[in-house]
Amino acid sequence: MNPLTTLRLAAFVVLFAAAAVAGDNTSPTYRHGAITGWTTEHYVLTDNAPGKTIFAHKPLYQLEGAEAIYEIDDCGSLRSGAFETGQAVEYRVSGKKLFIREQNAKELKCRIESVKTAAH
Repeated sequence: MNPLTTLRLAAFVVLFAAAAVAGDNTSPTYRHGAITGWTTEHYVLTDNAPGKTIFAHKPLYQLEGAEAIYEIDDCGSLRSGAFETGQAVEYRVSGKKLFIREQNAKELKCRIESVKTAAH
């Protein structure tokens, strides 16, 4: 095959693949889980100013899914107790983030602190 033809074919394949990825409008797949509890995590922030220490806390939720148990935090503006123990949720995982679908179809973006294998 002519090298120029090979180059044109490779360029076409790359452009076609890029268009296919860009045109992927599939909606995310959500899994079913439940909030099985929450605690308040206490921690200390230190600043560059000498002797300045800040004591802080944040809610740490436990979400049990079919495949794993997730400990999550930093779910937007949620405060301690925003979820109820036993509350059913729909969620998806992407990297180190867990997204919980709200009733209005928006998502709460949470950070995954730890993952344990579910014992089912």
